[in-house]
Amino acid sequence: MYRSIYYGLKNLPKGADAAFQFINAQYGAVIMGTVAAGLACYGLFLILSGMHRNIPIK
Repeated sequence: MYRSIYYGLKNLPKGADAAFQFINAQYGAVIMGTVAAGLACYGLFLILSGMHRNIPIK
């Protein structure tokens, strides 16, 4: 990210697909696996918090 800011904002990836390809090309499969695991954990958190949320109905 800092490299893109230093060299100009035109080099930033456009869209999620381009961002994931950039991460995979620059940092490799291990970081992509970490990002994927984080997204999966966040999705699980959203599902579980939605199931246990108490929404009062008037």
